[in-house]
Amino acid sequence: MNNNMVKRRAFLVGKGILLLLLLNALYLLFMTLAYCIPREGRVKMHIEESLGTWQNESTSPVFDNMKAYWPDVHSDLIWVNCALSETNGHPLWSAVALPYQTNPNVDSQEDDYQWKNIVTALYYSQDPTTVNQTYSRYWMLCVGVLRILFVFLNAGEMRFLFWMIVATLFFYVAYRITTRLGWRGLVPFGLAFLMRSLLLQTASISTGSDVLILLLATAVVATGYQKDWFQKYRGLFYLAVGSLSFALGPLVAPLLTVTMPMILEISLNEARVRPQSDRQLFGTALSGGLFWLFGYVGSMLIKGFLSELIVGSTGDGQGMFVYYLGPGQGIGARLSRVLYCFQGLFAPGNVKGPYVFLVLVFFAVLFATRKHLPPRHVALYLLIAALPVIWSFIVVEHSKHYFVANIYAALVYALCSLVLSAVGERKPSKAAARR
Repeated sequence: MNNNMVKRRAFLVGKGILLLLLLNALYLLFMTLAYCIPREGRVKMHIEESLGTWQNESTSPVFDNMKAYWPDVHSDLIWVNCALSETNGHPLWSAVALPYQTNPNVDSQEDDYQWKNIVTALYYSQDPTTVNQTYSRYWMLCVGVLRILFVFLNAGEMRFLFWMIVATLFFYVAYRITTRLGWRGLVPFGLAFLMRSLLLQTASISTGSDVLILLLATAVVATGYQKDWFQKYRGLFYLAVGSLSFALGPLVAPLLTVTMPMILEISLNEARVRPQSDRQLFGTALSGGLFWLFGYVGSMLIKGFLSELIVGSTGDGQGMFVYYLGPGQGIGARLSRVLYCFQGLFAPGNVKGPYVFLVLVFFAVLFATRKHLPPRHVALYLLIAALPVIWSFIVVEHSKHYFVANIYAALVYALCSLVLSAVGERKPSKAAARR
């Protein structure tokens, strides 16, 4: 490695550190400005209007099987509570601490526990029995977004807004993929979304955050992959995606935001004037993943430092991280959790089973009627497809949440893209072959 290459890489790392600091400064500024909005008045009014929307939702899944889709109202109500509470009254402190209030007289095992805490924060915030807590271990930009949107909208209107934004992004990305790769690019991407009902996840700000980020990231990849600016700033792009993944809504299905754009990159590689070899493509994928991890973990550490500095505590972030790794869990328990996530990918089986069968028939017809090509980038596609499995195996205690199965959409995307890379043009008819 020559000195010029060392200097270039050192310069890139330096720019990455500066970008990470800038992004976290913007997070702090955004959250501080959001908490400058008074809670009394329209914010409180729209949260009051939303009480009926949230009541008993935690016990009423949209579908008959919670593994298929169940909006994370429980978490959403924590973020609403944070958006409503300002126990210290200082916007900067609130931006870092994320205060919320609870009722000590309510059993935390009750299904409507968080709903009752919203009632407490609305009407009994000054009651001496009300408990003031903080959620300082995460940035949770969604809290700031909620505080701003509650000035204008109630919960029902907000859900329509989230869904329309993400649906519009989905159709834009689908259009860009189709113009670049045709139906071979669109089918795997669409199947990945369908198998985990990802568009429906946006009704919940908790489960919808990762879907929004993955669509924004894939939109950038689909639009700029062949452009010089994308190739030049690719590492910084993934750093920003990783940082935003932690800041907007961490530990839901974060792998979606890095695996889905990378799968699209692999598919788009063949459309470049000079496609990369498998070795080169593996190197670029590895560098992108490392930059994403740097952005994700770096933002986590910065938030922890600010929490310690301003609030005096980082909360239970370190303890929760160790707990999620399940140090006492054995191989059998971890494999069981992987199976649980697979069940979430295919549930409900009586609906998705026939659907998957029809998809397999479709692929079989393609291979019967079209020329066969050597499959491309097999090892890289399989590696990315394995990442959700590896994640749920390692982060075993977090993978008990139904929404973690969302990351398995990347497995569907990678495997379908691999299969369709081996499908060529239509075979000539027998009559045409005889001429």
